[in-house]
Amino acid sequence: MESPPRPDDVRALDALFRARPEQFTATRNQLVAELQRAGKTSAAAEIAKLPRPTLLVWAINQVAHENRAAVDRLLAAADELKRGQLGRAPVEVSVAAKAYREAIAALVEKSLAHVTSAGHAITAAARNRLTGTLMAAATAPALRELLREGRLSREQTTTGFDVFGDAPPALRVVRSTKASEPGSREASPAPPPADREAARRRAEAQVRLETARADLARAESRARELAKAETELAKQAADAHQRATDARRAAAQGRADVARAQAKVRAAERSARDR
Repeated sequence: MESPPRPDDVRALDALFRARPEQFTATRNQLVAELQRAGKTSAAAEIAKLPRPTLLVWAINQVAHENRAAVDRLLAAADELKRGQLGRAPVEVSVAAKAYREAIAALVEKSLAHVTSAGHAITAAARNRLTGTLMAAATAPALRELLREGRLSREQTTTGFDVFGDAPPALRVVRSTKASEPGSREASPAPPPADREAARRRAEAQVRLETARADLARAESRARELAKAETELAKQAADAHQRATDARRAAAQGRADVARAQAKVRAAERSARDR
């Protein structure tokens, strides 16, 4: 019977997911060998199956290790949005959706910072893949804890997120629209599945719209920076060209001055010999 994981084993697993993608395989194989020597064959077999994370997954895992609070905020926001859409929370769905989008955006930016620090450029496709992975990991029961622990292994290609799961519809208490006693209330069912699906799609679309707007803003800012740099370099080139022209003229003048001085020397030498 294998012994339960020790703190050293947990730290080793954390170290595995903190390793750069190019170092992952060697680190994984070393950990597998150590577990096998310790008699933990089942754990070794499971870890041996772990695929090498992509750069984007690695970046998400780094944020989870370094900023657990940001991940917890995302998970809480996803839960609150789910409860709001099911009618189980006092918060407005629009408010919950905004908090969810902001939590996603914050983790996207933190993750992309790791991508750039690793020397890689950020593309719109990479941003969308990262956003989709975070959305799926924040809502899929099988991925939430992996996200929180910084142990994701794969990007998620799911474009949507299941905010409802298998939860049964909730009943919400609302004021009756019928003629009744003042203050009377009646139970009203939650929105039908079609309405919930539409709300889910709207939340998805809003996240992607804001992501696209952020990409556009960054692209426009970068374009302005490049245009400014181009103008400055063009000015510097023009100044350099003018300085080169002035230097050529000065050099030509210098050569002419030397020639005149040499002629004077030769004339003076001849005059000295004639005397």
